[in-house]
Amino acid sequence: MAAWRLRPITILIFIFLLFLLHCAANVGGVLEQDDRSALLVFKAGVTGDPMGALAGWGSPDVCNWTGVACDEVTHRVVNLKLSEQNLSGKVSPTLGNLSHLRKLDLSRNHFAGNVPPELGNLSRLRCLDLSKNFFAGAVPPQLGKLTQLEELSLSGNQLEGSIPRELARIRSVESLNLGENNLSGHIPAAIFCNLSAMWYFDVSSNSLDGEIPIRADCPLPNLEMLVMWSNKLHGGIPRSLSNSTKLRWLLLQRNFLVGELPLTMQMATAGASEVPGSQALKRNSDDMAWEFAELFDPDDLQRVRCKLCGKEMSGGVNRMKQHIAQIRGQVTPCLVANADQQARCKAAFEAPQKRKRLKEKQAEEVRAEVTIDAEDDEELNAVGKGDLKNAGPMDQYVVPIDPNVFEPLVKVLRLADSDGQSMASMYGEIIEAKKAIMLAVENSEKDYRVITTAMERKMNGRLDTPLHMAAYVLNPYYSYSSTSIFTDLEVMSALMEVVEIFYHDDDEKQNKVLNIELPKFKKKEGMFGKVAATKAIGNENYNAGEWWATYGLQTPVLMDMALRILNLTTSSSGCEINWSVYEQVDAKRRNKLDVRRRDNLVYIQFNGRMMDKRKKYSSSDVLLGDDASMAQDWIVEGAYVDDEVDPATGLNGTIIDEAMGMEPRRSARVRELHEVEEFVSDGESEHDVVMEDDIEFESDDDRVIETNDNEDEEDVMPP
Repeated sequence: MAAWRLRPITILIFIFLLFLLHCAANVGGVLEQDDRSALLVFKAGVTGDPMGALAGWGSPDVCNWTGVACDEVTHRVVNLKLSEQNLSGKVSPTLGNLSHLRKLDLSRNHFAGNVPPELGNLSRLRCLDLSKNFFAGAVPPQLGKLTQLEELSLSGNQLEGSIPRELARIRSVESLNLGENNLSGHIPAAIFCNLSAMWYFDVSSNSLDGEIPIRADCPLPNLEMLVMWSNKLHGGIPRSLSNSTKLRWLLLQRNFLVGELPLTMQMATAGASEVPGSQALKRNSDDMAWEFAELFDPDDLQRVRCKLCGKEMSGGVNRMKQHIAQIRGQVTPCLVANADQQARCKAAFEAPQKRKRLKEKQAEEVRAEVTIDAEDDEELNAVGKGDLKNAGPMDQYVVPIDPNVFEPLVKVLRLADSDGQSMASMYGEIIEAKKAIMLAVENSEKDYRVITTAMERKMNGRLDTPLHMAAYVLNPYYSYSSTSIFTDLEVMSALMEVVEIFYHDDDEKQNKVLNIELPKFKKKEGMFGKVAATKAIGNENYNAGEWWATYGLQTPVLMDMALRILNLTTSSSGCEINWSVYEQVDAKRRNKLDVRRRDNLVYIQFNGRMMDKRKKYSSSDVLLGDDASMAQDWIVEGAYVDDEVDPATGLNGTIIDEAMGMEPRRSARVRELHEVEEFVSDGESEHDVVMEDDIEFESDDDRVIETNDNEDEEDVMPP
């Protein structure tokens, strides 16, 4: 009877569980539809999508949409990444309904309007990046509700007002970037007291005033970068900053700060190892020799001191290994090192030579295995046709190359190495190459990101300068085909910088270019709007400089600047006179030089040698120029008394010239002063040959930290 009584209860429980499962499934489906609806409303607010990033937003599965990532279990949207898509419009507040969102990245687009306060409802958000857009208005205080946020970046916008105190509630934040806006007022002290996990803080290029509110009772143990340059801050530099022992970058220039750095920070910068809590002068290197070596001279970073015996020596850590390992010949042995320390340093010193011999042996083995039969015409003719042929062991080192990916790169390289006026097209062709590569890999981010990242790394400081961007704007081939160029903050800022430099201290011409003539060019007014001007851009023999010379006559000031920029070249083939200096500066033993420092060294050495050569003639002031020909008679006595006698007439050259009405010829003395041999760069002086392959160089990433500028090390810039 008891069993029969339990059956109805069991059935009821089973039915109730089925009901719960059914309800949960319905709720999950409804929530998925909420995410889909929120994203579609966001898409509706996007007014410009030139790259077609949102073209596929509409398919049934929201998780397959571009830039959208979902949780594998709940199928809820967790990531929304649409950076660098040239999107424009306004960000819809409905993004605040994506309750499972962890990362929102809309950086480097053209979004305008206010930052939606509803984003403060994303309680699970860990990364919010809205940098490099055109957001205006105030920073929403509702963002302070994002208690799990680790990274907040609103830099490069047009935000106004003060920094909300509510941001201090985000105790989990590690990186806070509000730089390059129009923020004003004081920096809330609570930010530095509550955000102890923060390692990066950037409020540069704003209008913030007041003092730096860092107190001794609010330590910042993880702070590595404090960026506050270009504000209106006043007062002194807080002494409590010396407690932030991990601080690597302190950028406070262009403020109204007074006083000096705290004493401990000054001594740490100078490399004083005896100061408690400060970092001694050292290399950021993992070479095992630094276990026994230390730097002690900020002016000579090749001098090291042995920690065991105190001996000071030149030659860096490679010499220190010989010292500890007691390898005689170049340095006296360390008498304090024990057997284990000697063995370790000896093994580290001999490791590069062993690796070199092993590499040579492997290369010989590979060459021995590869056999090419020159008589097999069929195999040789098959190279480059059809599928990849199996030719032997070397196939393990070969992968197919997609010409659609590398063809745009080759085009850019050829343009950069050409002798023509490539400045007009360089930056634009790089942008087009990126788009072509993305199209070739079907917009697969994991495929194109590797290539574009490498391109950007090589471009940095070389092909993305303000001059290149200004040429990009002023070339109608690009700016008239994509009007979004005129709303690109980075590009237009670069153009304004070039205008300020080009017309330095001439406010009238700067105003005329930026406020009168540039708008005419943007709106295609006057001659810019002629049908012939539009057709000329598409001609096969189109030249940007000639186009401006023809259709830019109504904007003479802007035309003058455009002609000078667009007619430049980006190739160095016209500077072959400098090659010997380049070979000396850019040698293998100095391969840690960055581009700017190398160019500066070449400039100084080349001009220094020219000055040395011309010192030979410093006693004779030779007047050069066509207009000065008649003035040399009184500067150089007897300049036009030609003492050469014509054997046929018996008259000197001066009398003959005056009779024939010709310009007086220079005398032999003046010609001697002008006949200076053409400058040729000296080659490298002879010295003992050093086998550089036998020297172990440190990694290019090794730098000196906690020291000022020096000739041998790279300057590390903040991200």
